[in-house]
Amino acid sequence: MAEELNEVVLNKDFLINNDKFLEDAQIFLAEREDKDLGSPEEIYDAFMEHFRYQNVNEVTAMRDLYYVNNQTDDEGRLRMGRLMDTYDRMDSDFGLDAAQDYLGGVFTAPSTYAGMFSFGAAKAGTLAAQQGVKLGIREVVKQAAKKAGKKVRKKQLDDVTFDTARQRAARKIKGEDPVSVSLRQRAANIGSGIKEGGYKTGIGAGVVEAIGAGAGVTAQELTRVETIDDYDEVDLTNIGLATGLSALTGGVLGTLSGAQRTIRSNVAEQYVIKELGKQKKIIETAYAKKTRPIFNSKTYGKIAKENEEMLKLSLKETTEGAVEEGKKIKKKLTGTRKKAFSRYENLTTSLQEMEIKNIAAAATQTIKKIGPREGVVKGSKEDAKERITSRIARGLKGGQITTDGMLKIMKDHGITLDQFSAFYVADISEAGAKLGAQGRLSRAAADELKASLTEIDKSLMELGSRTEAAYVKVKELDQGKYKGLASVGDFITALNKTRIGFMTVQAATTVRNTTNGLLKNYGYALENLGAGAYNIVKGKFSSASNKELKEAADLAVKTGVAQLRTGGKSLLLDDMFFGMQSQETAILTKMLRDPRLKNSNQAQELFRELGDIAQLSGVETSPLLRAARFANTFNTMSDNMFKSAIFSREIDKMIAIDPDDVFKKKGIYGLSDLLKKEKFGFVGEKNIARAMDEALDFTYQTGKFKGREGQFNQFADWFINAASSTFGSAVVPFPRYLINQFRHVYEHTPVLGLINLGGILNRQGGTKRATAVGLGRQFSGLATLSAFYQMRVHMGDENTKFYEYKDPTSGGVINAKAALGPYMFPAYVADMLYRLGKPGGYLEEEFNLPPLHDNDRVALEKVNTRDFVEALTGSQFRSGTGLDIIDGLVKVTLGEYSESKNSDKAFAAGAKFLGNYLSSFTVGAGMMKDVYAQFDPAFANLPVNEDIEFWPFFFKQATRSLPIAEDGSDPFLYTPLSPRESMQSTTKTIPVRNANPILRQITGLSFEDRRNYAENELNRLQFDWVEVAPRKTLDPKFDNEAKELLGIHIENVLSNEVVTPDYQSLPDDTIKRKYLYTLVQAIKTDAVNLVTGKEKYDTPKEMEAKNRVRYYREIPSDIRKIMEKDYDKKAGKGSFVEDQDFAHMLHEYYKEGGYKKSLSKKELVDRYMRQLDLK
Repeated sequence: MAEELNEVVLNKDFLINNDKFLEDAQIFLAEREDKDLGSPEEIYDAFMEHFRYQNVNEVTAMRDLYYVNNQTDDEGRLRMGRLMDTYDRMDSDFGLDAAQDYLGGVFTAPSTYAGMFSFGAAKAGTLAAQQGVKLGIREVVKQAAKKAGKKVRKKQLDDVTFDTARQRAARKIKGEDPVSVSLRQRAANIGSGIKEGGYKTGIGAGVVEAIGAGAGVTAQELTRVETIDDYDEVDLTNIGLATGLSALTGGVLGTLSGAQRTIRSNVAEQYVIKELGKQKKIIETAYAKKTRPIFNSKTYGKIAKENEEMLKLSLKETTEGAVEEGKKIKKKLTGTRKKAFSRYENLTTSLQEMEIKNIAAAATQTIKKIGPREGVVKGSKEDAKERITSRIARGLKGGQITTDGMLKIMKDHGITLDQFSAFYVADISEAGAKLGAQGRLSRAAADELKASLTEIDKSLMELGSRTEAAYVKVKELDQGKYKGLASVGDFITALNKTRIGFMTVQAATTVRNTTNGLLKNYGYALENLGAGAYNIVKGKFSSASNKELKEAADLAVKTGVAQLRTGGKSLLLDDMFFGMQSQETAILTKMLRDPRLKNSNQAQELFRELGDIAQLSGVETSPLLRAARFANTFNTMSDNMFKSAIFSREIDKMIAIDPDDVFKKKGIYGLSDLLKKEKFGFVGEKNIARAMDEALDFTYQTGKFKGREGQFNQFADWFINAASSTFGSAVVPFPRYLINQFRHVYEHTPVLGLINLGGILNRQGGTKRATAVGLGRQFSGLATLSAFYQMRVHMGDENTKFYEYKDPTSGGVINAKAALGPYMFPAYVADMLYRLGKPGGYLEEEFNLPPLHDNDRVALEKVNTRDFVEALTGSQFRSGTGLDIIDGLVKVTLGEYSESKNSDKAFAAGAKFLGNYLSSFTVGAGMMKDVYAQFDPAFANLPVNEDIEFWPFFFKQATRSLPIAEDGSDPFLYTPLSPRESMQSTTKTIPVRNANPILRQITGLSFEDRRNYAENELNRLQFDWVEVAPRKTLDPKFDNEAKELLGIHIENVLSNEVVTPDYQSLPDDTIKRKYLYTLVQAIKTDAVNLVTGKEKYDTPKEMEAKNRVRYYREIPSDIRKIMEKDYDKKAGKGSFVEDQDFAHMLHEYYKEGGYKKSLSKKELVDRYMRQLDLK
């Protein structure tokens, strides 16, 4: 075809009349995209669409490279080469259809969004590499940058302040200058933003875009080398053009985006500075009006001064470190803006002299309010013995002081509960000095202080935790004479937490977390819309006559309106784009996180890095943990984006609800008004704590269940504490996620989520959530279930499982198990509805309901317990954790393992567990492994990571995340590990391999090759993998050989069987399943017998291995015990455990008159009967 096409102008008219082109394109599109096309027009359009996507979409380019490397033969490669050559030499390709295809490719390419939301402008680089000669490289870049640049620049300038179009119009009506900031000043702002940090984002965006473009064009070039005869080497010019142009456009737009964020940060800093000035006045006023009188009091002055000294002594221990940290914080916060903020330098303070006195006075006032214990004289020595922490705990528990009472005392003295928490640390430090030996606490004293801190936390639950630093201090003082061992323990704890941190560093994890967050955002939107609608209806249709009930009805309406507004913001993904945070949220987050504003402890809890593992434990500054934090940078960015957005929305909603009209009286109706009027202090600690709870709940990170009523919460508290230990986390590394995703599933399950089983619906402080919120979550749950059911109907079929969807681009299957997370359960329920609701199915037969769809081939032959557990736990019971041991027990129960001695089973489980534990440190290397597998076919197959010996088994498990080449292959990429045998498939003639592995990192999804007829039928009839896989022999070599034989038979023989008229005419699916099950079991047995049977060319080592397998497979365990005892008793023989003489044992078993005959059931019964006859 190439010679023929070289002589003509390649255009549509020619190609749709060229039989050779149509034949090539039709076959290629059928193989590559599973498309069945008929007319020449359809073939041409599909051909053009595919290669347009390949030009601008790295996913399509990578999949094409995988296709030529792994999915087609030499003729298929030549065919694709001819098609690529045809496309490359076609006339200019720009038109309406082309524009639609190119835009579709751009906006479905992950790098478009990874490049800091450049809106596809940087994709011009990739496109230019292919079209530059025809249209001009400069014009492509110029037009793309011009279009995207204008849009970004206008939005950027609007977002510098709260200066909106409406405000400019209002100034114009008043006769004022509508342009509040001159264009010159705005340009200066952008220039300053670029200089102060925007350029860093530009560099990052340029790198991301360059990588995406370079990878895509490299894949195209490699595909050309594989498929086009005279295309012998990669064209570096093409790759260089794509990389350079993408870096340029991505860098320019990324710089503008970064400048925008820097400007917003500057504006937020100005708000912080103003707030610091207000706090200074509050501190001074509180000192003059409340603190000084207490210090001058004859009755309480002495106590206040003692409290002050205790605080100063405690703070002195960390003063030097605090000063240095303060300098770092100050530099980080102000950067190069010294001139702009130099006049505020004196406001950047921590706990100064006046604040210390205020805290000491607040503690004194609290002591005064609580009073002594019953039977103890006020001011006596006995009264003085009670620790202040214990006194506060007693007062809160006994009701002498309430949460509101505590807050009032804090407010009177111009401090926050965060600042007051320093007093708990000081009290514990003093306890160590007075009660312990050499500054250490006794176990009894430590337990008493821990109990007091727990009581304080329980009593102030609705305000968030304030005692974590104090807990750390108790732990530090509780080490006693074993301080050295405690340091070792801290190192082990840090090492283990680092291990867990490294388990989440893959790009696929970040993509999955972000996708899941966006899914939950829509659920959150529906919750608010549902709750809002309920509240409005409830308030509007209330027939209340008395004042109290009418006020409640009005509040319900106001709450409903606020919830609807929040739901609307959520539907629009407000604040949920990287780099596109609103000014309001930027300011709010800055004010919460800034340590100078005394909310840093709360912020630390909310924006804690490594969410599930970074509980305050005294090892947070470990270099190991710092490394894990750095590796999780993108995960942290994603996590904090969602937390900031939800926190901001919740504060906005609380202001709008405003039950006591506190905000309304100040003309504040939302977050924007609050910040414009600079009234952040009006929010209050309760509202901040509630908003934090919602943000933590959104990200599945709620960890405080102590104090909530109900057995579920007691279990949750115990489970999180137990799994947070070094040993517990080896089995369950993410306990908070596991508990919170279960709560999410429960609350959103229709009907069930209305039942407060075990107190699972209780909130912080022990109260049950509002009815409207519960109904909103039910509404959200129903909508989510409906969405997954529609996906099941339209994106699945009778052959897919509940977490699988058809891949429309290849005819294969997309496995979404890891990406679904908490949405596994609605997907599972949707699948069950699909199966129960088929024509003639359970719902129709039992309840006379009409069928839900028309697919009568779907089957419900088995309910898989493992699937149910995985759906309920969000697939947390996955490989790579200690739960492999549990999974191993399931395998033994279901018969996957052959009979073998318990020590061998324990050895395999132990080697796997220890190896998996170590491999979790290198999970991040899986990204490199996927890149290797995408570009070098030698790394595409999964290796066998088991061995008959303990240490090789352990080593293979420990290194399974690293790139490993196939034994006998010729890799062109380097790896330090020796090649390994490829794992054979039980249902295919080819080994198990990663299909398009790099797409797993880009999309968070796993892709599978097209299935054969037998695989489809086995999946349709819900065969579990244990039912198909051969029983293990505990020799991985034989296991793999048996899988290979089984795979050959299933693909070549069973695939033909399941499409025969005889099979298809079997009466129902139950009989078909029984028939296939019988065949598969027989084939499995034959496969194992074949690979373990004696062959004349077996080496002595192979014979020994086969004898070992036969010994454990063929001789019953009770007879083996007898034989081994007899062996050990014989003179001249050693221990069987040491000798491992399997050949001798087999001979003794099978020989004439041997153990098989003498200990057979028939022989034993005959012997017994003979004895009876003698009697």
